[in-house]
Amino acid sequence: MKIRAKAYVGIISALGVIGTLWCVAAYLRLFFAGGWEERLPTLLVMVVVCAVCRSLPLYFRRGQTLDVSVISVLAIYLTQGASAAVMVYTLSSLFTFEFNPHTKKYVHSFSIGMEIVLFNNATIVLSILAPAALLTAADWWQPGTLSLPNALGATALFSLLTFAVNGLLQLARPWLDGQVHAREVGGMLLGLLPNVIAAMPVGYILAIGYSTPNNLWFVVLMMLPLLLARYAWKLYLDSQNAQSRLITAFIHSLEAKDRYTQGHSARVADYCVKIA
Repeated sequence: MKIRAKAYVGIISALGVIGTLWCVAAYLRLFFAGGWEERLPTLLVMVVVCAVCRSLPLYFRRGQTLDVSVISVLAIYLTQGASAAVMVYTLSSLFTFEFNPHTKKYVHSFSIGMEIVLFNNATIVLSILAPAALLTAADWWQPGTLSLPNALGATALFSLLTFAVNGLLQLARPWLDGQVHAREVGGMLLGLLPNVIAAMPVGYILAIGYSTPNNLWFVVLMMLPLLLARYAWKLYLDSQNAQSRLITAFIHSLEAKDRYTQGHSARVADYCVKIA
């Protein structure tokens, strides 16, 4: 990694730690101000939902996943504000597990290295605080106000800004390291934008569940179909990958019998994929 990339990672990580400590202190003051026994079940459910969203990303292509924690973060921000969103995301890091494609096992997020953990968490924390500061300065909407159409504008603005800030912070490191070009960064962000737009209504509905008294079971029941749909889509992608491997093995077996046509079948298969 180049020196400028290392300096960038260090600065972002330091800003993320400062922002996290400030948000945790602000949230704990409000949490223990009164009635913390009633707020504790909601906090636990929010942490569990956020950890599940982070541990079970959506598979939309072979080897590529989409973190859907933006749904949980959006719902928490709409109901309790930026400090609560940062607090819940930080606590969920203790219960987040990531799938290792090499070992085919789930490993704790902290096992990937403290430097990576601090940088990744910092990008999320800063992407929460920046849009929240903008909405606070605008002074036309306050967290906890879920009435339409005011909440619709806040939902769209917070989601898009969070996605943009997080994407730029994450992709700036490989850009500074010379791994990607600026045009590629823009293409990646535009490619993932439809997924963020589709996740906005889910985050708003989840916020309604958080804000309604004694309605935490609604949140749990809503998440179960989403997890089932995610698992069904993953099975479909696995079946497509298995079919591709079967065709590749069949091509290799044909080439092994006839050295004269060696490589021809593979080229034909590649052209067929491009044409399709």
